[in-house]
Amino acid sequence: MNVLIQGAEIISKGKREIKDILISNGKISEIGNISPGDGWEVHDGNGLLAIPGGIDVHTHFQMDVSDSLSTVDDFLSGTRAAICGGTTTIIDFAEVSKGEPLIKGIHDWDKKSSNRSYCDYSYHMTIIEFTENTEEQIVEVIERGIKSFKIYMAYKDILQLEDENIYRVLNIAKKLNVRVSFHCENGDLVKGITENLLANGKNKPKYHGISRPNLVEKEAISRILDIAKIMDVSVYIVHLSTKEGLEVIKNARLNGVDVVAETCIQYLLLDESYYEKDNGINYILSPPLRSREDIDAMWEGIKNNDIEVMATDHCSFKLEDKKIGMNNFSKVPNGLPGVEERIKLLYTYGVYEEKISLEKMVELISTNPAKIFGLYPKKGTISIGSDGDIVLINPNITSKITKESHNSLCDYNPYENYEVKCEITKVFLRGELVVEKNYLTNNTCTGKFLSRN
Repeated sequence: MNVLIQGAEIISKGKREIKDILISNGKISEIGNISPGDGWEVHDGNGLLAIPGGIDVHTHFQMDVSDSLSTVDDFLSGTRAAICGGTTTIIDFAEVSKGEPLIKGIHDWDKKSSNRSYCDYSYHMTIIEFTENTEEQIVEVIERGIKSFKIYMAYKDILQLEDENIYRVLNIAKKLNVRVSFHCENGDLVKGITENLLANGKNKPKYHGISRPNLVEKEAISRILDIAKIMDVSVYIVHLSTKEGLEVIKNARLNGVDVVAETCIQYLLLDESYYEKDNGINYILSPPLRSREDIDAMWEGIKNNDIEVMATDHCSFKLEDKKIGMNNFSKVPNGLPGVEERIKLLYTYGVYEEKISLEKMVELISTNPAKIFGLYPKKGTISIGSDGDIVLINPNITSKITKESHNSLCDYNPYENYEVKCEITKVFLRGELVVEKNYLTNNTCTGKFLSRN
């Protein structure tokens, strides 16, 4: 089938131009001045912005925290929220428990996602231990089309991998030419600080941020970049949140370290003052919310190309689950929703407020993630031969974000009453109109698993 989008302003490949886009059999086949043919599906793009579908490379759908607790958004609700917000591809984190082979995590995530995803998807594989079979298991995962892995330097005794095993994993990754990302917080320090706070009766939600100060992130980033320097290997830093961590990254690059940095929408908008509010428990995530100075540093890092990716770390829990830790902040399940709000918030508080350009926004949410994680040029660009993943944005509509209007199953929204200066008017996935004005056009899950380069 032929789908024609006429007269939209295309933002892709670092430039802007008003042209028509023809999508044939799911692929972009022509860009220019195009007259519609018989039987074509035609969409009016006049006055609208056309961007390549968003790619969120950091989500946690149906992630189990314990036998009785998991994130409230599964692939069905999570990808519904994603695609209604203009994100047409997500990369989620597959996980296993200690003692389980890595491939089990892929099988488990396949069961969670199969015929239950509204957008295209892939996984990163989390590594929480190192055994004599780890290299063999990594190869098996790679053969499934998964070319990226994650290591936690935090959550001691649960997820944290020690330095000697980080070294071993990076050795394998370098040999096999795959990417490893890192959650950078010093887990030993966090555990010690937390235990000391609780022992002194400092157990309320506001102490969560105090238990994970800026230097805990800075130290872990510095350590992993020193290891990367020794090994001459590339690393990826997830959810950067501090000015000190950013400075370490900039200095490491000057010394020849190949490092890619990601931040998330919450670290551009929400600050530590939220922990003083009555609902402060809702904002507990790791790394925690930071100061306005840190927020300014993240914007500056984006402007100066020191931060290449803007994701969400969408990890949603119900309020009743958050309240488990009302009298012990360390028991609160960590995470915030945000996969649906990312593009509208970045447009409003970045582009509309003239902190960044539209071209920069597209790089952060689509083009750079596609290039970094082996999806480009299939995804991340409006180009001939690319998938027809296109988002039409109306920049002349103002609305407010509310929990009643979002598609996530989370029963609160951390951006409640935030004003946004645009509307996600239409979303196309491989040329099919799947979303119109925040509503799915049908309830069929057409998302496909993506085997990555």
